[in-house]
Amino acid sequence: MNKSRTDTHATPPILRDTWSKKYGPFSEFDPCPLGGLEDPAVPDGLQYDWPIDSGTVFVNPPYSRLKSTKKHGIGWVEKMANEGRRGRRIVALLPSRTGVSWFHEYIYINDNAIVVFLRGRIKFGTRNSAPFDNMLVIFG
Repeated sequence: MNKSRTDTHATPPILRDTWSKKYGPFSEFDPCPLGGLEDPAVPDGLQYDWPIDSGTVFVNPPYSRLKSTKKHGIGWVEKMANEGRRGRRIVALLPSRTGVSWFHEYIYINDNAIVVFLRGRIKFGTRNSAPFDNMLVIFG
């Protein structure tokens, strides 16, 4: 599978707008803003509780940190599942990888998660389409 050199891939605005109409409206709160991994001044959304009044939060997390590990701590999928259990509504754009542990541990068995498989592959920015399928997961 092709790997990207960076986790900085903005969600195409037209897709975000379409999903906002269906699942939102999305709040301005962004726990993992574009470029946040490269900028130590940007707070890491994995390290704090998200505001309870943030409304529906759209999250396009860095795909390199989806899984929780002993070395790096909590991953984005576990964090979003936890925040969903705390009462937040989260719409997450994730790679459609139904055979991996994080899918089974935090999404598949989660009664508080809905999966929407996306048709076709997303084109991030001016690059070619992603080398994998994506899904939206609604937590909370």
